[in-house]
Parts: sequence; C-alpha cells; structure tokens
Amino acid sequence: GIVIETLFLEHRALLKRLPEVHVKSESSLEDIRKMEAGVRGEDRFLQKLHELRMSGPYKVYSDIRLHLGEWKVQIDCLVLTDRCCIVIESKNMSGNLYFESDSEEFYKVNQDGEEIPYPNPYYQLLRHIRFMKEFLHQINPEIKVTGSVFMTAKSCRIRKKPAKYPIFKLESIIEKVMQMYHNSPPLQLSESQLVEIEQMIMSKQSTFTYAPLCERYQISPTELRTGVACPGCGVLGMKRVATTW
Repeated sequence: GIVIETLFLEHRALLKRLPEVHVKSESSLEDIRKMEAGVRGEDRFLQKLHELRMSGPYKVYSDIRLHLGEWKVQIDCLVLTDRCCIVIESKNMSGNLYFESDSEEFYKVNQDGEEIPYPNPYYQLLRHIRFMKEFLHQINPEIKVTGSVFMTAKSCRIRKKPAKYPIFKLESIIEKVMQMYHNSPPLQLSESQLVEIEQMIMSKQSTFTYAPLCERYQISPTELRTGVACPGCGVLGMKRVATTW
C-alpha cells in the first residue's frame, strides 16, 4: 500500500543519513527487510484475489483505513457482496507457526528452536469484524460480517492451530472466500445499498499518523548527516550556485 511504500522510503532516507557505524543501523535495516517482504506478500495476496469470480455483484477494497469517531482501524482487504461483508487480513510470516489452544498465544519457532511471540492475528480479525458490524449497522443491521486470516509467505507452515481459527495459507483464499459467501444467508443487498456502502467507505477514510523515525529509534537529530543529496551519485552536501545545485 501507499503507506508501506512511504515508510520504506523514509527508512531508506534515514539509513542514508546515519553515520557509517551507528548502533541503530541494524534495527533500521531489519525493518526495511520486513517491509520489503511485506510488500512482496501483499503483491501475491492481491494477485491471487484477481481470480475471484462471483455470481452476484461484489467489490474488493484493499488497504483501507476507516474510523468511527476515535475508533480507527486499518483493514488489509474487504470483499463487499450482495450477501455479506468479508474481512480479510494478510500476514507475511515465514517459518513454523504455532497457535496454542489453552493460552491462545501465537508464536514462531526459528531455526535455532527459539520461540518468538507475536500478537494473535485471530483477535485482530475479530476486532475488525466487530468494527465492520457497527460500521454497516446504519445501512442494514442484517448484513453478515465474516472473515479470515491468510498467511502470504511461501515458506509458511501452520504447525498447530485451534479448529475455530479461520487462518489459512494463501493458496486457499479463493475457495475460502467463496465458502464464506455461500454460507451467508441470501440477503441480496440492493444496488443502491451497495453504492451507499461504497460512498460511506470512501467518506470515512482516516489518515494515520506515525511517529517520526528519529523518535521511534531514539536517535538525536544532531546525529544525522545533513545536506542535500545528489540525485546522481547520492553523496550528501550539494551546494546552491546561482540557479543550480
């Protein structure tokens, strides 16, 4: 999405202006690698959705940011149909993934056997479904809202998860979306209601703000290398001479 691309460029710009040896360089580089992987996963995710075909009218919205008052959400994808609204979350996580039934913890086991905990995407999905139910209530309180989480990394292996968790690998996305559609009651939203919902989605887009990168990484602005960067060689320190740099 546009926000990820912007953050990617900002991280690149920060890294360029750090001294050659800096304690925060590796942290910034690691975040850049994660963003690059995330963009690749998002591309695979959206490419797969191009295969979606339904008998009734439907609309696909990707990377939307909505708000109800102070309640703001970022949803990876919405599939709005004449029967239901389907919330889709994508996670680009590789390796062996585990979901504990008792503690409901979610973690990844790396190559060294270390368990790395992460927020459980199942609860993020439930929050977004709850948001969309409230969001759509004023249009039609009978609209069914459902959804699933899809893991987009090719090397992802879901080793264990509770049966109730609608979390799947990307290869199954079209079939799962079709199942959610056909398992919904034939509500048959009218064309005017679908247009009204689309207009509301467009009008309720919210702008997310992110903390400055220096604040995030606890870097003093005085540590940064200053100057205008040459667009040709990238070296900092161009000077203005008359009307040119």
